[in-house]
Amino acid sequence: SLYSDVLLVPHHGSKTSSTAAFLDCVRPRLCIISCGRQGMFGFPHQEALDRLEATGAKIMRTDREGAIEIKSAHGVIEIKTFSGKSYTLKRFI
Repeated sequence: SLYSDVLLVPHHGSKTSSTAAFLDCVRPRLCIISCGRQGMFGFPHQEALDRLEATGAKIMRTDREGAIEIKSAHGVIEIKTFSGKSYTLKRFI
């Protein structure tokens, strides 16, 4: 298995961006989707969001949070958003 604390969701969360098998292998704790507000392609796609939600991971989106900054040091991951939210995760790996 390939484990990851943070997953930058491929292709802006398109319908085929992350299969259930891929997510089962990666087992992310935090998923970040880089997507624009009211984008012409409708990303992230609801099917992709459903698969991500099924993992139990926290999902953050740039269309809602703005820029997302991640720092990792000494076994701790710090996440800060342009919208003013902040979170801390202990590294899984």
